Amino acid sequence: MVKTDNRLPLSIKVRRHLEVEINLLNASQLNDLMEMYSTLDDKSLARLPYDVNSPHYPRVLKRQLEDNRAIFLVAWHDGKIIGSLALYHGQALWTRHVGRVIFVSHPEYRRYGLATVLFEEMIPLAQAMEIEKLYAQLTKDHVDGIKMLKTFGFAREATLKDHIKDRYGRYHDMRIYSLDLEGAHKSMEELISSFSDYSG
Repeated sequence: MVKTDNRLPLSIKVRRHLEVEINLLNASQLNDLMEMYSTLDDKSLARLPYDVNSPHYPRVLKRQLEDNRAIFLVAWHDGKIIGSLALYHGQALWTRHVGRVIFVSHPEYRRYGLATVLFEEMIPLAQAMEIEKLYAQLTKDHVDGIKMLKTFGFAREATLKDHIKDRYGRYHDMRIYSLDLEGAHKSMEELISSFSDYSG
């Protein structure tokens, strides 16, 4: 089990006085996560590295959660999930210190600062799992995502040519952005302090 240092669940206010509860997703809440995915348009779905519309996806994700191969930190508001930050732990012996992150938000709750608070709470969880480095995989079309990662301190580490093939058969370069966790917590705190109505 992932250690939470007794911080979770955590009720906080983000931008525009929106109050959310941050907690770890458990397998019994998969339907709530799938409900958020159902609000995504085709463009947003195409940017995900997995097919959330596959009938097999909930079963695969349930197994990953139960085996601690993935953890999902989610933001709740008004009884529904409005944002999630997934962390996939490296499984190979030489990548166990590395974790891949994927952020998804409900279309109606973007630009509220959800990604910032989820990353802030994910950092100690990742460190408890002995993860030293986070990375994300994007294409150049992920303009908002790239801007967000750079704000958090992520830097582009590599570009893999034609490493992504979309459902239309088109090839895209994969950009890998990474963040060393040492010192990252302070950067997140500075960002959150810019939320004039943040309280935690």
